[in-house]
Amino acid sequence: MLPDGLTLNLVVRELQATILQGRVERVYQPEKQEIILVIRYSGRSLRLLISSAAESARIHLTTQDKTNPPSPPLFCQILRKYLEGSRLSSIEQENLDRIVRLVFTRLGESGEFQNVVLISEIMGKHSNLILVDAATGLIIDGIKRYSHALSRHREVLPGLPYIPPPPQNRAHLLNLDEEQFVRLLLANHLEKKLEDVLMLTLAGIGRSMAREVVYRAGLDPELRLEFCGEYEL
Repeated sequence: MLPDGLTLNLVVRELQATILQGRVERVYQPEKQEIILVIRYSGRSLRLLISSAAESARIHLTTQDKTNPPSPPLFCQILRKYLEGSRLSSIEQENLDRIVRLVFTRLGESGEFQNVVLISEIMGKHSNLILVDAATGLIIDGIKRYSHALSRHREVLPGLPYIPPPPQNRAHLLNLDEEQFVRLLLANHLEKKLEDVLMLTLAGIGRSMAREVVYRAGLDPELRLEFCGEYEL
């Protein structure tokens, strides 16, 4: 099951507290859609797993030691070129969307610091892992390459500008007070179930999270918004 935006927000906070400013020692690609970054921080070597597999895309620390192929795939070779020896200078989540940006800083051949951005997009079958030049915004490579033949919105190919996925345009839950929260909910179609309204209105809320919220509130899972009063909201 893919993590929702709120769960991913907690993962990002954990990573910020444990590996931010760490140095990349090694890059592996044990699976076709999965990489592992070995990051040295505070005297420890930690393993960061990033997957773009359709059914299990995710990002988190791991202690699992996987077998790697005899020769590294092309994407792994590119990551080694740009990331090994660099410092992880930033880890940020896009709003509460399932997009995480990891910025790596290294000293270039010219003696100036250079940044590249590794973007983890966790979106089911559209999940991807894309390396971008921070200065130009151009794609260095992606673990999944595709053209307009597969996506009308964008192409993911080396040398092209990075275009982010379409924004969700949903409210940021962590920035709402109670009055704003209720007003947003009531602006929806009243015939919809409350769990559907939560998903459509609030960034970071997936189906499982919406159902859990309704359950913990002690409400009927089939409850429609039109039957919600002051007590329910």
